[in-house]
Amino acid sequence: MNDVTSTMIFIYFIYGLVFFTLGISALMHINRKHKAFPLVNSIQYLGLFGLLHGIVEWLIMFSFTTLFSNHFVFFRELIWILNGLSFIFLLFFALKLMNHYVFKKDLRVLFIFTSLIGLGIYISTFFIGDRNMMIRYFIGFPSAFMTGLALFLTTQDHYYSKMKWMRYQLNIMAGVFVLYGLTQLMDQSVFLNLLGIRLEVSRTLLAIIITLLFVSVIRLFKLENDKRLNHLIARQNVAKERKRLAREMHDVILQDLFSVGIQIENLQDAYSSDTKLSQKLSDSKVQLNTVMERIRDFLNTSSFEKNDVDDLYVRLQTMLMNFKTPDGMAIKLSINNDQVNYGFISTNKLNQLYYVVRESVINANKHSQGTFIQIGIDSTITGLRLTIFDDGKGFDTSKPNALQGMGLKSMLERINMISGEINIRSDVNGTRISIIVPWEV
Repeated sequence: MNDVTSTMIFIYFIYGLVFFTLGISALMHINRKHKAFPLVNSIQYLGLFGLLHGIVEWLIMFSFTTLFSNHFVFFRELIWILNGLSFIFLLFFALKLMNHYVFKKDLRVLFIFTSLIGLGIYISTFFIGDRNMMIRYFIGFPSAFMTGLALFLTTQDHYYSKMKWMRYQLNIMAGVFVLYGLTQLMDQSVFLNLLGIRLEVSRTLLAIIITLLFVSVIRLFKLENDKRLNHLIARQNVAKERKRLAREMHDVILQDLFSVGIQIENLQDAYSSDTKLSQKLSDSKVQLNTVMERIRDFLNTSSFEKNDVDDLYVRLQTMLMNFKTPDGMAIKLSINNDQVNYGFISTNKLNQLYYVVRESVINANKHSQGTFIQIGIDSTITGLRLTIFDDGKGFDTSKPNALQGMGLKSMLERINMISGEINIRSDVNGTRISIIVPWEV
């Protein structure tokens, strides 16, 4: 084994180790508690990319030895397949991350379409020629470039607005991924002649930078997010205590004051002949009513009236229990309650959402001719998300005045009143209504 071979084995060993470390680190940080955050919610695909890409570089390392010389063709084919598959996973990471900011579509379609394209590229290499080049040009470069773009879009999220150091690192990581993609387009001999270093060395250095930045970003993210979640849990506990006090004021104190008012009226009746005393009792009754009214106003307008996703869930559940549906129609209400609620909504917003869901269920019952209605409640970083879906016949939203029916028009107006967003999609497979309402500031 000559010096050049030894050097290449060492380079590919480090190259593979770095990406394998990236993959293990990413998979270790999969956390359902933080899944509302797009970066963490997409991280499993980055982990799979790192693991497979690391294995690919180690397989290339072994190709410099004589261990698999008797199975060279199979060994080379395995490297190409795993390399293409690793870049497919990197592309999935980019697509899932970008979907939160750009596409906002059903990812299953994108993933299937991407997989078919990757398979088509691989099959075409049997007829075109250099399979390694085709994989790098048509899968490697696009996936790395889109990952850089997706990471850049992530830094524009308002969640990172106050975390300048994390945004800075994500921007560098985005740029390094783009550079890594560009190295997939470069020829090894040309690169060596121009810069005097091997292309594999530059890729290894870029991989080290990506891995170090990723580990740093995830560490900062966990520290910051855990701090925010702990703060929100504390806020929720305070809100629950306030609600308990509000219920006690309403159910106990107001009722006691109401009893006092009845006693005053009885005294008025008993001493109606004493004009002076009767007037004083009458004034006391007026003052008592004023105090009770002020307490009611306070309960209706104060922070006691902040609601979370659980409050909406309970109210909708109560409504659906008493809702009559046609034979064969099922209604399912679900809540994503495996994470911390990220904020609160006012009673007014809760009321408007309640009536929108009620109107949606009524419309589906009357017109959809479907078999089930599914209502989902979710707590996101920016607000509360509602989804109402039925599997009925749908309607043509492209027709003029399609959304101007009294029911739909009322829903649009209600969501607009509370500064929310509503999207209605319908076709022959059913109707889906998506609503996002921002948290109270």
